[in-house]
Amino acid sequence: MSWSKIKKSIEITFAASMRNRVELHATCYDRAQKNPQNYDARAWITIDGTEFIRFSATDSWHHFGAHFHETTITECETHRAVEKTGRTPGNLMERGEFSKQDFLACCQIYPNLDFQSAVTNPSPIIQMIAFLDSRLGKGKLKKMSEEKMHPLPRAIFQIRKEAELR
Repeated sequence: MSWSKIKKSIEITFAASMRNRVELHATCYDRAQKNPQNYDARAWITIDGTEFIRFSATDSWHHFGAHFHETTITECETHRAVEKTGRTPGNLMERGEFSKQDFLACCQIYPNLDFQSAVTNPSPIIQMIAFLDSRLGKGKLKKMSEEKMHPLPRAIFQIRKEAELR
């Protein structure tokens, strides 16, 4: 399925409070013919038109030696998750922790997941998308605990909670 169809199938599930605020993006800058070191593929999420988080294939490869995080369903080589003790305070994710490939793989499977499987998925990217989903109502939102969440879905959870419970 093309990226535009995947993007549309996910963004249409967003809650009304998030629908016109959050956008998913993916692209590839291919300057490899002139300089193979100058290749980058990235994906990013904007909130209210400002880049919120980015997923870089180059950063993932350089920092972790693999394009896929261990929580992403793939048959390719993966890298281990960053331990809580190895996190930089205040960062939503460590540089290169997730790549464009992680983001696209998660976006591709998300539309086929039931909500409970998505919100409890081991992938922080899938959880993050689930927190934008209209199937997460105010009641469930109030009951959820963010204590053990990865910083990335926790940040989206807080944004959604603030938007819904004003």
